[in-house]
Amino acid sequence: MLYFNGVNGETGHYGLQPMSAEALVDHVLKDRYSATRQLQDLQRELIDRTLNEQKVLDIVASLVQDVLRSPSQFPDTTADWPNRAARKILAILLGDDGSPFVEDVQALAARLAQKPVETVVHIVRLLNGGQGIFLAQWLFRRDDLLPDHLRGNLTSRFDQALHMIRRTYLMGDGVVVRDADRRLRLAWIEGVTSSLDRLPVASLQVVPGTDGVVGPLRRLVRTLRGLSRGWDATTSDAAAPDALASDTGDFRQRLAALSSLGASASWHGVVANLRGVLLSLRRDSPPIGVDEIQAALRDWLDELQRRATGQLGTVPWVDAGDLSEAGWGIVFPAIWPTSRQEAIEVALAPLLKLRAGQAGELYRVYAGAKGYRPGDTVRGFLHRPPRHADAANPAAPDETGVPYYLLLVGGPEEIPFEFQYQLDVQYAVGRLDFGEDIAAYANYSRNVVASEAAPARAHPQVVLFGTENPGDVATSLSANHLIAPLYRHIRSRIAGSAWQVLSVAPAHATKANLARILRLKTPPALLFTATHGMEFPVGDHRQRLDQGALLCQDWTGEAGEVSSDAYFSASDVTDDLNLRGMIWFAFACFGAGTPHYDEYHRSAFRASSQAIAEVPFVAALPKAMLALRDRGALAVVGHVERSWGLSFLSEMPNRPVGMVGRKREHIEVFAAAIEHLLAGQPVGAALDCFDMRHAAIATELAYLYDHMRDPPTVEDIYRLAELWTANNDARGYIIIGDPAVRLAGATLQERGES
Repeated sequence: MLYFNGVNGETGHYGLQPMSAEALVDHVLKDRYSATRQLQDLQRELIDRTLNEQKVLDIVASLVQDVLRSPSQFPDTTADWPNRAARKILAILLGDDGSPFVEDVQALAARLAQKPVETVVHIVRLLNGGQGIFLAQWLFRRDDLLPDHLRGNLTSRFDQALHMIRRTYLMGDGVVVRDADRRLRLAWIEGVTSSLDRLPVASLQVVPGTDGVVGPLRRLVRTLRGLSRGWDATTSDAAAPDALASDTGDFRQRLAALSSLGASASWHGVVANLRGVLLSLRRDSPPIGVDEIQAALRDWLDELQRRATGQLGTVPWVDAGDLSEAGWGIVFPAIWPTSRQEAIEVALAPLLKLRAGQAGELYRVYAGAKGYRPGDTVRGFLHRPPRHADAANPAAPDETGVPYYLLLVGGPEEIPFEFQYQLDVQYAVGRLDFGEDIAAYANYSRNVVASEAAPARAHPQVVLFGTENPGDVATSLSANHLIAPLYRHIRSRIAGSAWQVLSVAPAHATKANLARILRLKTPPALLFTATHGMEFPVGDHRQRLDQGALLCQDWTGEAGEVSSDAYFSASDVTDDLNLRGMIWFAFACFGAGTPHYDEYHRSAFRASSQAIAEVPFVAALPKAMLALRDRGALAVVGHVERSWGLSFLSEMPNRPVGMVGRKREHIEVFAAAIEHLLAGQPVGAALDCFDMRHAAIATELAYLYDHMRDPPTVEDIYRLAELWTANNDARGYIIIGDPAVRLAGATLQERGES
């Protein structure tokens, strides 16, 4: 059964009733097949109605028929004609640099063997109609694929091929790299470069939003040059053989040629030049270890994967922890009156002055025409002159002018949650929304500045607070499979450091004890909570104030209206609390906000979604915690919409045989974020692991969703349930507050003697 960490305040029941994986998949897919059929029917009708080149197609069909009826007249047409023709056709379609996969050639050859005339006519028809993307889908057996999912298909193929290359050629247990005299083996060089040449990089490059191959290549060249330092001195010795001097000159020339490739360089040209570099390394026997060469290639391919598939964060030459390199910017809604924007800027002046000093030339204020415009896509916002960043590429502030850290100001009606989700994939994004409360902006600004000026705490604490309500399966799962393993992990990782970790036993995770923790003279630097979040129906007067409030151990699990005495809400944030220097991480439904529509459905089928709030809004509790005068928190990490138990727990009963070995708990993404925070990283950079999880899962989900058979297999059902919940969970985590704030405590690197 799948559980959601939300309880309805009116009924005392789950806000969304637990369901089986099969029920979830049935709910998700109920519109899929009918929509796909409608799309296919529409495409056929459009093709039939808009083709004006019927005579041309008839001529092509006639010519093809003549050719196929008399193959003996053509010396190149043999029994292997379908394979030959398939290679030629794919070479024409992919261009001179094309390198089709063997399975693609075989698939097209099979079609040509069965229905040669119809296959060629269909290719010409799609080309003639300018429907290249549908042609690509049809050639790669993706008849039911929507155009915007093509990237997922290409990325999946790319990732699989790259994994094979790493495992086969770049790992210790793969193909042998050295020969008897410890030089690079010729067979290894040919194998790795041939495999690289078959990577579908050229195909990915034509998909909008992907980067070229030159950026990662520069990294490889720099590494090889660094490894070969001192080589010139060795070879310039008078005693050095002329042949060796000539060989090293060849290496330098080939490395220079690789380095000089421009932005328009083809992938196959890159691989050909790399092959020359590796061959020169084999001939020269330089003082570069084979292990070092493999490591350099692994690093290069890691960066290529980031660039080609749009995977996260800053470029590697930018230190995300240094604002002078990463930059910092604030984004206002373009529709705001100038007076409101200026009033908030005045209130935030201490924070803005601090960030301007830290970011230097990479400090930005996006307001007025430069701010967020209604209907802006992330790509449109990032690419609007003078900005020239791309949503799919890692953040490169010094090159694009767009800072890595971006603070959105305003509610989700003015800057939607969806915009924040998408922007957060590559950038570190936070949000401040105190409505018309200008004093709250001023309080928050002073709190951050004061915290960064204060000395590091001698013994900072991490406190884990998780409930396990009586008879409640959802909180039993989070207590035993999220809080408990997180505690064990953090305790093992902080050994020898100044940090301390405390875990509140579920029986003591009451509202009163949570308030006691928040009244300590020195509050915890990091508070992680795992509880139910309160939810209320549309129109309920409690929704704006109490939605997402933390349901504590005081709740007995009984049906009926839930008393406010059982949950910690914004009204409980009083002046006697002390949240100075704290970051709060909340695993709870609606802990960060509530969207307008139930995002339980795919956005493509929003017509069947229900409104769960009159307007989208940021939760009141995190806003109250940030706005507390002189004692407010630095940031809150929370969830928009429902948080899902399956996001940290993958094992389900009756799992198909092929999946029984999957790990029960997967807390790595939570543990990684916390460890990054304890290491002193800004909260926006620390949450990159959630963004990476979101991007990776979204790709796999799209691939699975569009390849499921009708009806789906049992294994497909369970895998879709896992991916669906994990994707919703990872996407929904956002930062309320400045994404550049850090924990007020010593870092893990500052080791003590304990």
